[in-house]
Amino acid sequence: MHRRCSQSGFVYIELDKIFRQQDDKFIQILNNLRNNTPTEDDITELNKHYLDESEISKMDEVVTLTTHNHKADKMNGEALGGLKTKSFVYTAEVEKDFPASMYPVEESIELKGWCTNNVHQK
Repeated sequence: MHRRCSQSGFVYIELDKIFRQQDDKFIQILNNLRNNTPTEDDITELNKHYLDESEISKMDEVVTLTTHNHKADKMNGEALGGLKTKSFVYTAEVEKDFPASMYPVEESIELKGWCTNNVHQK
């Protein structure tokens, strides 16, 4: 990191561990996409799993790769809106000087479904 950036209080963080994926082949594909170095084999493998809108609409659960967080947020918001269960909003308790740009999720999140039932039964 440039010295001036570090003197101005900016913090450089590089996330280098994937926590939610277990398949080594898929992790390699994701890393290649993130690094803008996908191979022909990567693209071929991804295309094996491509479904059009009509096929997707018939499925209960779908994992979608998006290029930007705002696209994922929009899809998640639409799916959340379709759930008929009660909604709960949780707001983070931020301690000390922790910049919003470093939050792992939004400062307030809305949850519905079984996860909120489990939280409120305790």
